[in-house]
Amino acid sequence: MATTKFYLDCRRASEKTHNLRINICQHTKTAAYPLGIKLERHQWEPKTPWIFSTN
Repeated sequence: MATTKFYLDCRRASEKTHNLRINICQHTKTAAYPLGIKLERHQWEPKTPWIFSTN
């Protein structure tokens, strides 16, 4: 069975927005894919994968 986890890729500290990515894991193999969605840090809750609106 595969498991998935969303995360905000904040490795580039100079950018204001960061890429939302998904990890897909099955057994010992992991693949990370960018989703093409850019978010600011305050829009992302790291403990639960919620996206907050800026409005």
